[in-house]
Amino acid sequence: MASAVLTAEEVKNRILDGGLADLIELKAERKGNSVYIPELKISITPNVHEVRENFVNIVFVIWSDEWETEMIEVSVGAGKDTESALGMALGMFAYSFMNGLKNVADNRPAGKVTSYFNGNEHKWTIYASNITGAGKGKPDAVSEYWELIGSDIVRRLGNQKINYVKVYTSKNGSNVICECRINDVPAPSLSKKLETVTENWNVDGFISEKQFFFIVQDDDTIKKYRYAGKAGKEKLFEAVAEYMKLYSKVTTEEEFMSIVDDTAKITGDRTLAEECHCFIPEMCAERVFADMLHIGDGIMLLRPDDQAAEAFRSQLSDYMPIQEAVFRVFNSDILGDRQKRDEVFSQFVSMSSLKNVIDQAREKDATVDGLAVQQMIYHVDVDFELR
Repeated sequence: MASAVLTAEEVKNRILDGGLADLIELKAERKGNSVYIPELKISITPNVHEVRENFVNIVFVIWSDEWETEMIEVSVGAGKDTESALGMALGMFAYSFMNGLKNVADNRPAGKVTSYFNGNEHKWTIYASNITGAGKGKPDAVSEYWELIGSDIVRRLGNQKINYVKVYTSKNGSNVICECRINDVPAPSLSKKLETVTENWNVDGFISEKQFFFIVQDDDTIKKYRYAGKAGKEKLFEAVAEYMKLYSKVTTEEEFMSIVDDTAKITGDRTLAEECHCFIPEMCAERVFADMLHIGDGIMLLRPDDQAAEAFRSQLSDYMPIQEAVFRVFNSDILGDRQKRDEVFSQFVSMSSLKNVIDQAREKDATVDGLAVQQMIYHVDVDFELR
């Protein structure tokens, strides 16, 4: 007799009522819709995105009071029924992501590194998770992901209290899919490096591996961040919403040219206003063109005096919070009804340099799919603050 398909609510309650706690080897307690782990001062909120007879898709949102940081991990499971699929998804999350955090709790570091950002030295401790695998068999060579891309990761560290890095590799026949994300920002050149190793795996059928690195900054090298914590995150969201509201009402070129100044007067943060002006059109365009373009994670900030600052998206403390805020605004009624929101989204896309790249390629009858944009260039004011 076939097992009944669990509902999304039943899946969530099983996770909250001990399903996760039983696997993570850390004291855990249910607090509302979250699992709280006192030793790490983290709350884990499972959002069940999809449940089918033999499949589950769970998005875990992890909030750290200690690091004032949100982390997100998606875990999927497949099995003969919903229960076994849930068991697989929970196991993958517990034995990879949570195993890395347990090494933080137990103070079992994998090493120490030093990075430099905006003229400042930052010291870090690295914690690594298990390498977990899925599929039949395993690679014929031991995977050493930090040895392969560790120095590239260090170049991408900014001033966060913690950076979390996800490494995913897979091969199915000759089809290879790899991804490296730093603070949830894709790093395509690192993903490419992972492919060079994975394509040499001698395996039959599908196989994948996953590993996480948690890179924690020493207290004495952290520079103060003005949007730290949940209150700071909300303040940043409100500032981004102010920029987007002004943008949605622009009717003249004069209004458009003064939008950074006008936002800064309201929010008191000119750098954030400039970041909104630079980044939001490209963030919207990426949603439209991501499947066509290979977009690198490097950025160049050009000041009027031709002074240039190079960085990576993952280094910028504001980048992912701005992106999250943008789509939170679009999913609300802050800008008006659905039609108005769609209009504003389209206006942002039309202003983007990514749309310009696509248009130029089409004008030349060039193939659009697979176009590479290695580095995004933004023009900023002379007093722009890199943070």
